Amino acid sequence: MMNMFEPGTIGNLTTSNRIVLAPLTRSRCAPDLNPGKPWVVDYYTQRAGCGLIVSEACAISEGGYGFGGAPGIFNDDQVKGWQEVTKAVHEKNGLIFCQLWHMGRVSEFFVRFCLLYIVIVIVVIIIVIIIIVIVIVIIVIILIMMFDA
Repeated sequence: MMNMFEPGTIGNLTTSNRIVLAPLTRSRCAPDLNPGKPWVVDYYTQRAGCGLIVSEACAISEGGYGFGGAPGIFNDDQVKGWQEVTKAVHEKNGLIFCQLWHMGRVSEFFVRFCLLYIVIVIVVIIIVIIIIVIVIVIIVIILIMMFDA
């Protein structure tokens, strides 16, 4: 009978045990999507005793991103961040796989929705400012008319 604490194999890799840490999106990589932050490195290092860690979902492109705070792996800084994480896990004799991720059409909606939301907020702010200015002008006109009478 197999024991989950016995070494296992995945292809040509040997794991220290048969425990796999499933991907858990931590949302700790905002605003630059870089996983090289100390708290992200610590998170993965603390779990290096598992036979295999599957990283949280990593956006493979800016256009494929769609979840706030999730890491990316599409620019040099993000790759360097993952190298820090991987090095720390390997130093604890752990294995880590990167879960590649593209949100598909949802990411297009997410990006467009965010841009639309920002535009709507700016338009509302401008309208509120215009209304405030109009109200102030009306009050000033009323005051002038009251004192002229």
